[in-house]
Amino acid sequence: MKNTVKLNSIGRLLLWVTIAAVAATSGRFSYAKLGRALAGSGYAHAHRLSDSTAYTIIRSETLTDNSGKTVGSAEYTTAVRSDGSRALLNDDHRIRMRFVRLTTGEDVRINETLGKKTTSMQSGPSRRPASCPDQSFAARGWSYVGDETIGGYRASKLELKSNSAYQTVWLGIDLGCEILQYYNKTETGLSVQNLVRVSLGEPDESLFEVPASLSEVSPSQLLLGDGPRSLSAPDQRRDAHYHDLRHKAGLE
Repeated sequence: MKNTVKLNSIGRLLLWVTIAAVAATSGRFSYAKLGRALAGSGYAHAHRLSDSTAYTIIRSETLTDNSGKTVGSAEYTTAVRSDGSRALLNDDHRIRMRFVRLTTGEDVRINETLGKKTTSMQSGPSRRPASCPDQSFAARGWSYVGDETIGGYRASKLELKSNSAYQTVWLGIDLGCEILQYYNKTETGLSVQNLVRVSLGEPDESLFEVPASLSEVSPSQLLLGDGPRSLSAPDQRRDAHYHDLRHKAGLE
């Protein structure tokens, strides 16, 4: 989750990529952790979830500073097929990023703006959460508030308070515990994500397509391009791990 309102496109995108990568490979939440059993979750009112529902969820985000001036916007699309494959699309009107996780374990992160992709294989297929909410939220300090209705769909409402931010999230009980609505008030501004629409049924296949024209690059190049740059230690480790895996697979 964003703990500050980001004005810089790359800065916002780096944070979003980190969140969405967690969501797609382990977004804005750890969806693999959400798939763990309810036991020990700490949420007495958690709901059991179906594992075969297909849907597409679209949310719009507006960022405002403390004066109330709009400083950014974005649209988020979450698509889940009945086989469990999922795709996340972020479009902030300057950079389009897409994350595709197939049941085969293939994980593809795509920068559509730069025409680049990073491909890896995860240890297993994408998993759906078994309950909503579950222990991953309790472990990170989120408090269950109650159940509400967002856009006609049941949602579990959670909140997280800190010295610098107040966050509230509504998770779709019948929609894979996906984010339906989100509110984040910080010292520098406000981020609000509202539900635009939910479409039940198999998602648009184009969200899962990986064009052959995309160039395969390292994780750091996916965001920062090919020019000279200074990489942080975590970026260097991610790139090294990426190249090591590709070398072992005979791809480099």
